[in-house]
Amino acid sequence: MQTAPSADQIEVTGTASLAGMLRIVPLGGAYTFNSPYTLLKAAGGLGGTRFNTVDTTGSFGAGVTTAIDYTANEVHLRLTPKSLVPIVTPDGASSSRLGVTAPRNAYAVASAIDGAVAGGADASPLFALYNQPANVIPAAVNQLSGEVHTAAPALGFQAANQFLGAMLDPNGRGRLAGASGAPSGMAGFTADLPSKQSASGPSSLDPVRFSLWGATFGSRGRTDGEHTVGSANRTLDDAHLAVGADVLLAPGTVAGVAVAGGQARASLSGGLGKVESDVFQAGLYGQTKLGPVNLAAAGGFARLDNDVHRAVPVLGNALTSSYASSAWSGRLQASAQLASWNGLTLSPLAALQAVHVSNPAVVERAGLGGNGGALSVASRNDLTSRSELGLQLDGQASLSAVPVTGFVRAAWAHYFQRDASLTASLIALPGASFSASGAGPDQDSALIAAGLDARLSERVSLGVRLDSELSASTRSLGGTARLAVSF
Repeated sequence: MQTAPSADQIEVTGTASLAGMLRIVPLGGAYTFNSPYTLLKAAGGLGGTRFNTVDTTGSFGAGVTTAIDYTANEVHLRLTPKSLVPIVTPDGASSSRLGVTAPRNAYAVASAIDGAVAGGADASPLFALYNQPANVIPAAVNQLSGEVHTAAPALGFQAANQFLGAMLDPNGRGRLAGASGAPSGMAGFTADLPSKQSASGPSSLDPVRFSLWGATFGSRGRTDGEHTVGSANRTLDDAHLAVGADVLLAPGTVAGVAVAGGQARASLSGGLGKVESDVFQAGLYGQTKLGPVNLAAAGGFARLDNDVHRAVPVLGNALTSSYASSAWSGRLQASAQLASWNGLTLSPLAALQAVHVSNPAVVERAGLGGNGGALSVASRNDLTSRSELGLQLDGQASLSAVPVTGFVRAAWAHYFQRDASLTASLIALPGASFSASGAGPDQDSALIAAGLDARLSERVSLGVRLDSELSASTRSLGGTARLAVSF
């Protein structure tokens, strides 16, 4: 027979006559389910069969059922877990039914816990969750979803997106600005303006065939969580340094290689977790000009070394995990000069981009508070793909004898796929496996960009640009600064 320090016990040397009302008042402590807590022990036996009434209303929270058991000499209190689904979901209805407002993540976790308990698992490690008012339990269950792990693929996409942009910056071909036949317009940095060209002919410098460039880029963005999913708001920020080399393969055709290193961070609202990543990227790219049409492609690989920290406040858990994610990315883009006047050029553009992020299986480590909420997260592959259609306006001018080009671009991005889900199981509750989703952006968004490039000398150029993505649920702003030296 099991007793606990948090259960008072009355011991009677003779016979105990039971009558009246028994009122159960929790004293606090690490209660467990399905364990008999001895309330009364009578050496001479029980003189009555039971108490007339037992008052246990709300004593141990909305998720706990209390029962009184009698033996010949003892009175026991037994605690059992209630089904969580009827608490998380109004009227116990399925979350897929129209009009039911239960968040899908909480419903999935609650269903998994109920299924495991029905199969014989001991829910005692989650007692603090059950021991909550009914209006608190849905949010408490949602804390178990491990949603923060869906932020690692989001960091991979964000880093790859910026790296591809740095390699294929359509206004960054000034890295080979002085080369004969170097791209121009949409695919290249404008060479010396006609007013600055020497009357005696081209530059006395040898035509450049190679260019080295360095760029720093970073961004900060926010994606709002979705109420019907139960996902939290997610904030991303990152900073990277990249270096690369261009080579002129033929007039109008440039190829290159680049590497980048940086750091990225994602955090969820409500203190539900954060991911900090060291990021390394490497890529190849090429760009060519066919008359008025500019074509470009790039591919990249990224490794993200992630440190994940999350909390389950209802259980007092602090959980950590470390793992490496790998990302493969690719981008195809095309543009064509549609019209030109007074130094301005208007060009339609189109692009396809995809990023595939692989994450290994992860077992969380428990810190403070035990491992009641620790998860075993299954390996997963997340794919983000989108198309872009837009217009770009390029212009050129001379500021204090320095040739300058600038552009503004507006595009519509349509996401075909943007995964943000995971499958996990509670380590402390065998059989409790579920799927959950993180914050997901809208299927359509607006991409707005602007930039300036200055030809500081015949062999040196400097450029800056801003990129933003806007939709009802997503707002992000990124910036890039680039220095290129041709030789």
